Amino acid sequence: MLLAYDMQETMSFYTDILGFHVTNTMDDPVQWCALEKDGAEMMFMWAGPPHEHEPGEEHDHTLGIPGVIYFRPDDVKALHESIVGRWPMCEELSVRAHGMLEFAVLDPNGYRLRFGERAS
Repeated sequence: MLLAYDMQETMSFYTDILGFHVTNTMDDPVQWCALEKDGAEMMFMWAGPPHEHEPGEEHDHTLGIPGVIYFRPDDVKALHESIVGRWPMCEELSVRAHGMLEFAVLDPNGYRLRFGERAS
């Protein structure tokens, strides 16, 4: 479960730019959501000011993770083309030294998302 400062912006990015579908939400305004695309599932939780929790369910509100979130779409070139011009790339589409065709974007929360498939 990843943290997000702006749930609407986060859901819009994942649905409008990457083609995910919102499968579930909690609260109004939304403070938690689940998204799915091609078997990949993600959850986001609002990281606003501290708020009430059930005992033992407290959590850190600091965004960020080390590394990247890696996806293996069926057609990385098609996905790349669908994003170009609609969202900035932080790593352009190229074949990496390890033999994968990859590109990467930063989501609205700063999470690095990398997409790749075996280079042919």
